[in-house]
Amino acid sequence: MKKIIQVLILAAAIIHLNSCQKETIIKNVDPVKITSQNEFVDNTYLEIQGIALAAIGSSDLSFKNESADALLGCAVITRDTLSNPKTILVDFSGGCVYKNKVYAGSILVTYNNNNMRLAGSEAKIEFNSVTVDGNAILGNVKIKNYGTNANGNLYGDIDVLSNVTFTGNAGSINGSFHYEVERFINNPNDNTDDHYTINGNGSGVDGDGHAITRMVVQDLVRKVLPDCKYFVSGQIRTEIDNQPEQLLDYGNGTCDNTATLTVSGNSQEIIIE
Repeated sequence: MKKIIQVLILAAAIIHLNSCQKETIIKNVDPVKITSQNEFVDNTYLEIQGIALAAIGSSDLSFKNESADALLGCAVITRDTLSNPKTILVDFSGGCVYKNKVYAGSILVTYNNNNMRLAGSEAKIEFNSVTVDGNAILGNVKIKNYGTNANGNLYGDIDVLSNVTFTGNAGSINGSFHYEVERFINNPNDNTDDHYTINGNGSGVDGDGHAITRMVVQDLVRKVLPDCKYFVSGQIRTEIDNQPEQLLDYGNGTCDNTATLTVSGNSQEIIIE
């Protein structure tokens, strides 16, 4: 009888522990925190892409602007244009400031064409002890330029294998994402009025084991402006385990650091860092 009671007590303890763990997981999913971290991941890998293509020197498929070029002024650049494929090492050393963020470490850019505007051009970006504002950045970025599409616009793909560990024990996120990019040239004599559209999806997991799926449900739009580092419109849907669906809306075309996050019919404005 004593053994039966002990078994029952143990079973009850296990059931209670499991229920507590499930309850804790649900309570620990903070939509604003997850959204902010995902935004940091998205923007950081796009910014690094712009830095890499600025180092190569010619690509209308990138998000690079004067800021990316300026960042290269505080980094040590080592180029090997004779090898096949060609390589560029961008060493931020102790730290370079780009868009109010401090970059440290180095990136290795491997590419096949000095003129990345040409169809068939490809580049790969790899990370060596890279941190951005103290957040550790791993993984890689692959870029493909397919040339001009039927609309006369440059288009290509970006594949991101992301792995970010946030400073201050704030967790981590890693995942794999595929994006399709198209550049719209509005005035051939003025690049600053051009814009990009991005579509795509991907999945990952955070440090607590929550599965994350993200999908662009309305094309993201980014303007080619030196002082604009945010998406100006478009929507991303995020699903996390069995949690309520999250929808992030970047607005109606204004370049600002706000977006609207909607969860279970409740909306709130969030600030994008």
